[in-house]
Amino acid sequence: DMKNFVQRGDTLPLVAPAAVKAGEVVVVGAFAGIAASDAALGEEVEVDLRGVFSVKKKAGEAVTQGAPIYWDAVAARATITQATNERLGTAAKPAAADALTADVRLMG
Repeated sequence: DMKNFVQRGDTLPLVAPAAVKAGEVVVVGAFAGIAASDAALGEEVEVDLRGVFSVKKKAGEAVTQGAPIYWDAVAARATITQATNERLGTAAKPAAADALTADVRLMG
């Protein structure tokens, strides 16, 4: 009997830090996931924090399976470069340098 259980946490309602369309990456603090619907700046949006999603990636970067993937909010692209980017997840499969997207398993 877990009296302190709140919810599974696969999705969470987060306040959109910018206007967002369904399927786009949303980063709020250390949370990074995929918007389940459209939302305006400041509106609450349900965000998937688990699962594998195909996201736009930085051109010219080859991605190896299992590589850490970060979100470059300025370029609005996934990248293998950590720098000041927020961790989005892990590459679910390889992606060639000329690929436009990468399949990412979200951090949860």
